[in-house]
Amino acid sequence: MANGATHYRMAEQLAAEAYRRLGQEDEQAAEQWAAVAQVFATLANTAAVLQARHGSSDDAREWQDALAGRTRQERRRDGSPMPPRRPGATRDPPPRVV
Repeated sequence: MANGATHYRMAEQLAAEAYRRLGQEDEQAAEQWAAVAQVFATLANTAAVLQARHGSSDDAREWQDALAGRTRQERRRDGSPMPPRRPGATRDPPPRVV
């Protein structure tokens, strides 16, 4: 099951893809990507509110990583976060929405 930070990352990726598609021939595809991004952003927001009320320190670390643009794999073995990504660093491509 995805947590709030995962939903946040997905929303970022999907919104970036929607933005990339703006101005191209298929504007409807950009609108669809933006709509799906909004769903993930809403899920992330809901999870953030719940985590603020009842969350764990693991959730807090996951949110710090997500907001800094880091993946789970980019966390050091001792649990401390890796430095933030440099601006413009590429991420995995967003999932294909059909």
